[in-house]
Amino acid sequence: DRQHSPDCVIVENIFFGRNVKTAVSVSQARGVIMLSAANFSLPVFEYTPSTVKLSLTGSGKTDKKGVQETVRLLLNSTNALLAFNGKKDKKDFDDSADALAIALHHAMKID
Repeated sequence: DRQHSPDCVIVENIFFGRNVKTAVSVSQARGVIMLSAANFSLPVFEYTPSTVKLSLTGSGKTDKKGVQETVRLLLNSTNALLAFNGKKDKKDFDDSADALAIALHHAMKID
């Protein structure tokens, strides 16, 4: 039994310039995610951060705070309600904002 029944899996297509250690660990995590998606016959969609930013804010160079504000506005919510990243400061929801932004971009793209 699966608790959730997703239609697809969406991942960020990431470019790493210098930090090899981060690149390896993120690549390993992406591999696990993609294998899990394949095991459930779920399609995987990949988007670059600049594509998501352009779609949501009108600029591919929007900073994290700008993305957070746009996500908050699109979802008509507060930072505290959207901060499910485990950080003590519930006003900061950068990790969850990234996840929600890519999900919103995909939802708008398929509509």
